This record gives sequence, C-alpha cells and structure tokens, in this order.
Amino acid sequence: MLLRFGVGNHLSVSGRQELSFAASSLKDRRDSLISCDAVANGAVLPAVVIYGANASGKTNFVNAISTMRNMVLWSQRGEPGGGVPRHEFRLDRRTDFFCE
Repeated sequence: MLLRFGVGNHLSVSGRQELSFAASSLKDRRDSLISCDAVANGAVLPAVVIYGANASGKTNFVNAISTMRNMVLWSQRGEPGGGVPRHEFRLDRRTDFFCE
C-alpha cells in the first residue's frame, strides 16, 4: 500500500513535492477511511485528488509516479552499473543539468 509519495528534480518539479494518503482529523468521515496502523492517525484515504492551476506540474507529478512504478516493475531489466533513468528539472542552473 502506498502511503506517501514524494518527488523532486523531475521534469518541471524542482523542489520536493509530496502526496500523502494519511487522513487528517479535520473533515474526514471515519466510516469511509481505511484502517492503517502505519500512520499516526490510524487511517488512510481510499483516494486523493491532485488539483492546481494550469501549468503547475500536476501531469509531471503523475508522470513521476508512473516512472517510479516502471522502475519497480522493470528494475530487473537494467544493465549492471547502468544507473537509474532520470528526467531532471531543466530550468534552474543550480540543478545538476541545465538545458540552454
């Protein structure tokens, strides 16, 4: 079960962004939550929504989740010493890679 997912330095996502399935104690209906002892509140959400302004990185965040999934599913196909395929943030000179 995926409880949290964080990404940084991927496509248009420069700084770290995190998606958490942990339920808050503010507005969640307890009867619709999933019981989970691994989180502090003891419950997780069955689904989440990613929303934001146009061009804010929503699609690239979902792409990062897909990239992680593919790394897990197909990691046995990698070449020894070949490294991890990455798509770095290209718009900041402070990152390892800058595209001019």
